[in-house]
Amino acid sequence: MAELNGNNTNMEIKTLLNDVLEYAFPSNTHPLEKLQRFSVECQRKEAKKDGDYNADLHRIRIFNLSRDSKEILLTALHDLSHHIEYTFYGESAHKERFYNYYHNVLVTAIGMKLLLKMDLSLLDMKERDKLEKAHGAIHYWKIPDVTYKENIFYLDVKNGYEFRDTLKDWGYKYLSLEEVWRGEFTRDCVWEEKSELNELGIDDESILVHHAVDFQTTFVYYLVIRNAYDHRLTLRKLGYKYGAFNVGKRNWVKKIDAKDLNQERAKVEGLMGVSLKVLKDLPSNG
Repeated sequence: MAELNGNNTNMEIKTLLNDVLEYAFPSNTHPLEKLQRFSVECQRKEAKKDGDYNADLHRIRIFNLSRDSKEILLTALHDLSHHIEYTFYGESAHKERFYNYYHNVLVTAIGMKLLLKMDLSLLDMKERDKLEKAHGAIHYWKIPDVTYKENIFYLDVKNGYEFRDTLKDWGYKYLSLEEVWRGEFTRDCVWEEKSELNELGIDDESILVHHAVDFQTTFVYYLVIRNAYDHRLTLRKLGYKYGAFNVGKRNWVKKIDAKDLNQERAKVEGLMGVSLKVLKDLPSNG
């Protein structure tokens, strides 16, 4: 199994945010290179906050990967705005200046077709109110006309371990937090490429074709329940495996789509003494 450090997943989001900056702050009038000096770190962690920005490390962290893809993108844009303000002023807070930068990156992302205005309904109500207080009702926001990756599509392949060498040779990269292989193709050849994947032996259920501007996340979680011997029969029926994925004894583990977390929690909430946790990383096999 590939390393689960999330490097390519993080770089995908970092590259996307770099592109937003390029349109929001053109290099001929802004210090674009300096603005693009930051990192992104997605973490398999369910927390009270959805993300944060560390000014000393210039690092954006994103949590709660069980959320909708657009919510995750909005979190990234929120903390990118903190980075922007800090880069210019050496400090950042949820005040008028921050919301000016946040508004700028939001309308830019909408212009790039990464978001729709209706997606902003996913924002926290207080955050949305502050944006509208400073910039008027979202419905009336002026959106820039941006041409961005109109002809580019992604092919995402899951359950591709058997084909990993071929996919790597074909230029696919492994997104380890999502456990998919991603290839980038033009509109003219994406369906031909999909046919070649089918010929390789990959079925349609393992292939997702989507436009590059259709931001999609398919994060994977590993759920861990410890010391639940009394419930072993129930856990087996629910798909948990004892000591699986090299996590050690006394652990019952199940791999799920992160978006299914709440459903999985509901299935075990009536089991006495059971505490379900999300594993941040799988142990290495070495």
